Order: sequence, then structure tokens, then C-alpha cells
Amino acid sequence: MATALYLRNVSDEDFIGQWDSVDYKVKAGESVLLQSHIAIHLAKHLAMREIGRANVNAVINNHVDENGRFTNELFRSEVEKYISEDEISAETPEKLEIAMIVEKKKAGRPKKEVVEEEFADLKVK
Repeated sequence: MATALYLRNVSDEDFIGQWDSVDYKVKAGESVLLQSHIAIHLAKHLAMREIGRANVNAVINNHVDENGRFTNELFRSEVEKYISEDEISAETPEKLEIAMIVEKKKAGRPKKEVVEEEFADLKVK
């Protein structure tokens, strides 16, 4: 089952993170819908940035237990600030992409106008 999550940037500064050499920019105060593994990866980096800025003098690690939860309570609570609880699921990655597009439209994103012609490849030239 493929899933997607919203990554929320609740900080007051834009965040740029990378996954597979691709930059993902999340403006301050905005959310983006991403595949769950990418959202969690970027949330970890955003959490480390914000913990560092807060000058928290605590040992921070990003180790996970057998259930996939972060073992460090401070780090876990920080990461959870940036991940929405609303999860979108689909049976396959392809269906997830469709579900993500539909969910983005529900979130009020501007509609992208696509003009498709029926049987365009059968036209006589």
C-alpha cells in the first residue's frame, strides 16, 4: 500500500530539503503533499534545523525502534510538528499519484487546464 502525507513548514523561514538529488521547497507556513517516505525524510531534516536554531542542549538522534518510531522523545515530538496526521492511501504507487492529485485539488490548488482531444492521434493531416 502506497501512502502520502502533508509536510508542514510551521517555522517562519522557507525550507529546502533534498530527496534523491531533487530539491523540495516548502515555504514558511505552507504544506505540500508528498509520498510518505519523502515527507518523513524531509521532516527529520526540518526538525534538526529547528532544534539546532533553538540551541537545545540535548543529545539528539534519529534512531527508530522496531515499530518505526523515533526513540528520542524530543526528536519525535519535533518531527511530528511537521507531519500531518491525514494520510492518503492507495493500493499502488500509480494510484497514489492519482489520489495525491485529487487531494491537492481538494486543498484548493488552482486547477490546471488540460485540453485533450478525443482520438487526436487518428486525425488526418
